[in-house]
Amino acid sequence: MEALSRAASARDTITVAICTCDRGARLIPAVRSILAAGGGYRELIVIDQSANLETRDALALFIAQGHVRWIPSATRGSGHSRTIALQAARSEYVAFTDDDCLVEPGWLEAHLDALRQFPGVALSYGAVLAAEYDPALGYIPDYPIQRSKRCVSWRDRMNARGIGANFAVRRQEILDLGGFDPALGAGAPYFSAEDRDLTLRCFAAGLGVYECAESRVVHEGFRGWAQGRRHTQNDWFGLGAVFAKPLRDGQWRMLPYLLHEFTRFALLPFLLALLSPQKKKGFLRIQAFIAGFARGWIGAGRPSITSEDPRLPLEGSFDFPLPRQAAAPREG
Repeated sequence: MEALSRAASARDTITVAICTCDRGARLIPAVRSILAAGGGYRELIVIDQSANLETRDALALFIAQGHVRWIPSATRGSGHSRTIALQAARSEYVAFTDDDCLVEPGWLEAHLDALRQFPGVALSYGAVLAAEYDPALGYIPDYPIQRSKRCVSWRDRMNARGIGANFAVRRQEILDLGGFDPALGAGAPYFSAEDRDLTLRCFAAGLGVYECAESRVVHEGFRGWAQGRRHTQNDWFGLGAVFAKPLRDGQWRMLPYLLHEFTRFALLPFLLALLSPQKKKGFLRIQAFIAGFARGWIGAGRPSITSEDPRLPLEGSFDFPLPRQAAAPREG
């Protein structure tokens, strides 16, 4: 009875969105998991940046039955498509998951409970668990959350990273920030990090961020080690650009976030690897971060907080090629 009441209260309040590109029928398990999980959402929208109609055709039955609203877009990049989802949604909140994830029952209600309980929170990240895989062959990006919390303390704010496979937002607050940076994210010029960028912009604007352990999705996006190297390079190239933006705008209070991210997750692992007789690792992150930071600083970056004089997105004013290894087609 309580579950039915929560579902009824969610209806017309929250929209579920998936942003996809060239996935075709591989998107179907994600859609089925959302429909099976329920949660009383207003609608499920799919923003499709595919170069063909395979995804639409795969979703034809769901569209005909009214389970999915399909929105094609000629834009590129997940940052762009996430903003389109916000603009298309007709609800107060929007929850996102990826096209290679399976949501668990209760994932949506947990986000909604958090956003309702804490009015100052504009962004709620959920747990992303890796599906079963062979670690000898590669890995699956994940983001486990041990306990739910508002990221208020200095330590929690520094470590609030989240990933875009499971999160929910207050629609209008994020639109007021300018939405997602279209130059960031899979398929965009900076390949990644539109989720990390949003977190930093929320902190800079005084908006709260929440980590929701009760909201869980299973990520099936396996990457072989060769593919993982490219993925790491893309991630850190995007992160470099993300951290360049607020500093270029004179927001030096964001510098500790950069120092923490770079030192803990790039520099320190590299220095520790130097002491190990095993294969050296970690320099790729440093190299990609510096390259992304330089490009982000040169570019006309979108402001990190609300501005009446918005600048061009990051891709503006570049006239030299990206690092060859970083330039990769969008992965699902």
